[in-house]
Amino acid sequence: MQLENSIAHQDAAALASPAPADTPCCAVIGGSVECAGYGFVASQGAIVGHNEMPPCPACNTVLFLANAKNQASAPAGAAGSDMTTEQIWLDALRVAHRENPGGVHAALEEVGEVHVRVSGPDRSTAVVRTYNAPYQLSETELDDAAVDAIALNMKVKMARNRAKGRAGWNEGDTCTADFLSKELREHVEKGDPLDVAIYAMMLNLRGEVISAADCSAHTSTE
Repeated sequence: MQLENSIAHQDAAALASPAPADTPCCAVIGGSVECAGYGFVASQGAIVGHNEMPPCPACNTVLFLANAKNQASAPAGAAGSDMTTEQIWLDALRVAHRENPGGVHAALEEVGEVHVRVSGPDRSTAVVRTYNAPYQLSETELDDAAVDAIALNMKVKMARNRAKGRAGWNEGDTCTADFLSKELREHVEKGDPLDVAIYAMMLNLRGEVISAADCSAHTSTE
């Protein structure tokens, strides 16, 4: 399941030529990648050799995902951290979508299937879960296009609400999870899935869950 190191090295040579020693590489600044197009990432101010730098997810996406595939496909406990191997792949996928949205699909096709071990239903055995299988690729594009489309509709709807004076959904002290949950349930009854998606997004990004339906009364911020 793992890519051989020799293949990874060939990919590195083909996908990104090392920059001259006096040329800055892509850097991680404030949690985001500042891509200079040289294929590898260095922490801000760090001076290390290219062999010690991770691939840039923006301009060297194939190798970035191939490295994540190697780690995610390793036996449990061999990834060098407490993170589950599945989470390693999901985190890499999230970064690749963020840093190279226009090229991530082609990169995934080149990387191929990713097999990760997860706990089985009874928690006593491990099963293999497959990501990025060929039969999944067309569904991936359909799913991503659907998410992009509803995100656009959500932005327009939220702009309209801002024009009406509504704001503050991210202020937990004045706009509680209970209030957002109540609004979500009410909009389910109204039948508009776009409004439901907006309230679900607010709760998710705040790291909160939908409160029980019998929660006490809430104060509106609108």
